[in-house]
Amino acid sequence: MVSIIIPIYNLAFYLKDCLDSCLNQVYPDFEVVCVDDGSTDQSADIVRTYVAIDSRIRLIQQKNAGVVSARNTGISASHGEYLYFLDGDDAFLPDTLDLLVKCAEQTDADIVRGNYITMDDSGKNGDKGSLLFSLNLSNGNDLFKYLCNTGVGAIWNNLIKKELYVRYVNVPIHLAVGEDLYALLQLSRVVKRVVCVDEVTYRYRVRSTSVMNTDYQTNIKQADCFVQRNIQLCNALFQYAGEESSLAYNEKIDIELMACDKMVNFIFSTPYTDKTRIQVQLLYRKLFLNNKSVQIRLLKRSWKCYLSVLRQGYKI
Repeated sequence: MVSIIIPIYNLAFYLKDCLDSCLNQVYPDFEVVCVDDGSTDQSADIVRTYVAIDSRIRLIQQKNAGVVSARNTGISASHGEYLYFLDGDDAFLPDTLDLLVKCAEQTDADIVRGNYITMDDSGKNGDKGSLLFSLNLSNGNDLFKYLCNTGVGAIWNNLIKKELYVRYVNVPIHLAVGEDLYALLQLSRVVKRVVCVDEVTYRYRVRSTSVMNTDYQTNIKQADCFVQRNIQLCNALFQYAGEESSLAYNEKIDIELMACDKMVNFIFSTPYTDKTRIQVQLLYRKLFLNNKSVQIRLLKRSWKCYLSVLRQGYKI
């Protein structure tokens, strides 16, 4: 059985498309665990109409605690051998589960990921995805290197063996960005086989109100919130690299360097308040100024990048 985990927070406008795509699956052996994370719109009512239609769909409601908590709640209530994460504003194709499960069984893969296509608010299809699929990932080491080199990780559209996820993944509950990356990093250290297929199995909605479309140069309040969330992520990655004894020394530096890259790309380039500046200063000292290993690795990568990050210290 596949357990489809759907965290929901105020997604009433999109839920019908999402749940319809579940009921349209060719593969019949699945359950849908919808976790309403304190929505204030009609999301829960919409799910209830589907619960009445198909017993494979369940609804769990909780007070708002964030996507990590919602996923954990769904996983705890699930019964499947595999987990499949589906965001409530997205959808998947009718043959998605059939294709991914067959691939997992034929290859004995711990993770199987399909490709995706974007869609807009109205559901009109856009471009086919390219991230991850140009690489021939075959095992956890390949996945780890990819994650550290790109800093990109999406948990949606992955069919994952539940036993591994439950045993080895422990994402900090407070993370509001980068939670997918954190989970995949932990999985990459324990999975033996990863398979990526180029068939489109997921429809990823690019919303006009998404974080990526926010103009942070004109909205300092939202910008400051975005920076603080990324500070939390960088600190969590640094802590993971420092406390996880099973990681090799070079792997710890890989993670710390990735956190440093995220600091440069998402924090230095975004406006923030004077109150947040203190947190940025502390993070800068931890990830770069007092971290000789990261400095050496960055200097080997590019002396121009090294000097650029060094100069950034005078600005903060």
